[in-house]
Amino acid sequence: MFATTLRDEQSGDTLGEVLFEGQGTDYSYQGGSIKTKVTTGDGTATRSEQATAMTFGTMAAGAVSHAEKMRINSYGNVDVGAAAGSYTTKGGLVLANGPIVQANSYGDNVYQGQGSNDTLKDTVDSSWSAVFSSSVVNNWSTVELIVPTSDNDDSYGSFAVRGMVSGYDGMGCHFTANAYHNSGVYTKRTHIIDSDGGTWTITISNNSQQGFKVKAQNTANLTHPVAHFTVINGGNTASGRGYNLNNATVDWS
Repeated sequence: MFATTLRDEQSGDTLGEVLFEGQGTDYSYQGGSIKTKVTTGDGTATRSEQATAMTFGTMAAGAVSHAEKMRINSYGNVDVGAAAGSYTTKGGLVLANGPIVQANSYGDNVYQGQGSNDTLKDTVDSSWSAVFSSSVVNNWSTVELIVPTSDNDDSYGSFAVRGMVSGYDGMGCHFTANAYHNSGVYTKRTHIIDSDGGTWTITISNNSQQGFKVKAQNTANLTHPVAHFTVINGGNTASGRGYNLNNATVDWS
């Protein structure tokens, strides 16, 4: 089955669909489907302005027709068992009532996992989580996680960072940092769980209106160090916090 080509397609239009039919002792039924549908546009959109998604439907016992159970959205997300939605602009996997598993290369030597609160807000209380790892060559004494500002004035909320920094010469630091943020960082707390080699300092600072920075610095240099950060970043669900973490970077000096 194909959608009409007599007008511009718009959100909700079906471009193509494969149906799987069966027969019970009473009636026939459509037990499954594979469908490609338009997800953006109002009938006046150009080709490059129209996004699509592919959906997969199955039929549960007790039902009389199929329903969507999995979707590949226009960003490359695979949403399994979750309600349809534009979860994040990073490709990944969204599981209903389960964890988000997502990874993609991001920036120079930065590995990022990014989740959206939209699918897990009932269980994680409207927070975003992300993982960043970074490594460099030669000798460095400072590593800083930089979360950029958002242009949304409602981008407030608390955040917590767990960090680990290590060089192959045995020097390293394991720390936590947390604060509340609303046009400035307040009630800042840092704690060094364990450290070795030199003297370590952990600092939290503001990054423009709604961003923040967390820095780990040693009095001596680390040789070929690596750093790993886990970030929980909460706030208003419409605040742009997902944008902040999507564009975070790790800087060495």
